Amino acid sequence: MRTVNLIIRNEDGLYLVQRRDVFVPKFEPGKYPFLFPGACSLVGGGIEETDKTPVEGLEREVEEELGLEREGSEKLDRFTLPSRLDYRLYDFSKQLDDVFGRINEAYHGNLPAFLGFKLDELIPEEAAGKWRGKKLTYKDWLSGEDEYHLWVADISSDVSKKIRFEEGSRSPIWLPADSGNSLVMVPSDKLALLDEFVYAGYPKPKATK
Repeated sequence: MRTVNLIIRNEDGLYLVQRRDVFVPKFEPGKYPFLFPGACSLVGGGIEETDKTPVEGLEREVEEELGLEREGSEKLDRFTLPSRLDYRLYDFSKQLDDVFGRINEAYHGNLPAFLGFKLDELIPEEAAGKWRGKKLTYKDWLSGEDEYHLWVADISSDVSKKIRFEEGSRSPIWLPADSGNSLVMVPSDKLALLDEFVYAGYPKPKATK
């Protein structure tokens, strides 16, 4: 799987997620790789054949989901990507154990509890999307994410008030980092978000006597 994904945080230290609504619009079983009612996700999606580059895929996804204004666009000026974005590329087929270990160490061994699953557990068939009927572990599913492009955008609180979702979600949800660990999310999005918290200095190290 090749995906483009965006983490947005504002100057108040809040992170944007969207709660996926499986009914409006209707998410068809077998169309999406992972589907869980009530799950949250980052902004983003799969790289399509028409995307010449991952960056073009990101711009398309942000335009579809947030109404990104492009040159010549007739859409309202809702949200424009900042000129500078932090960027990371994950190949979970090779890096999963390292990423999992880094986050688990930062969260003092509690990562499986925050994820809601262990890597060797089977994905519930209802959440397996287009792989329904196949017995897949979370590690199997994540290992198929060999090109997970992630950008991190810092925006002002004023700009964050302009954000509205246009597709696949209800209202924006802004959360502090210390509450993000409790979200039900697509597994790769959850790992990427928690890894971002680690990069940003969360959680705080355990106090030493």
